[in-house]
Amino acid sequence: DIELNINSTASWYLGTDGNTPGTKYDLITVVIHELIHGLGFLDSYVVEGSMGSYGVADIPLIYDYFVEDFTGNNLTNTFLFANPSSVLKTKITSGSLYFDGPLLKNYTSGGRARLYAPSTYDAGSSIAHLDEDTYPTTNALMTPYIDKGEAIHNPGQFTMSMLADLGWINTRII
Repeated sequence: DIELNINSTASWYLGTDGNTPGTKYDLITVVIHELIHGLGFLDSYVVEGSMGSYGVADIPLIYDYFVEDFTGNNLTNTFLFANPSSVLKTKITSGSLYFDGPLLKNYTSGGRARLYAPSTYDAGSSIAHLDEDTYPTTNALMTPYIDKGEAIHNPGQFTMSMLADLGWINTRII
């Protein structure tokens, strides 16, 4: 189940045409963004004081297994990064984390998706979003911020490939 609470007092544009005025937030964009989080586009990484960690009852979420540092080291590899540890905190706030999955690699011809990992940990935004500066327009639905007047009704191929890596694959019978 996905539960989504929407603030009824926010300045929402309720149209479905994507022509959101510069004074309003596009409700469709926000709902699609949050539904994608509900499908598993979320992590369990956290920073508390000088330590970084991950896991719900010490068990990583599926998304966590695809997160790696600049050199390709998976952050859930406990041979490299103890959980919890100060080294893991350094990686979480490095500004240089990536999502690397086989279906995403297929789409990007071997590339990875850069994740939002600011030097100051941002609970609810860090790691569970694509990097805002890297994806300002194309694939921007899953970046951490939406501006008034911005309407994105297509998740983008990066997001769709990442969801496929998480197990959301559309199987067709031909």
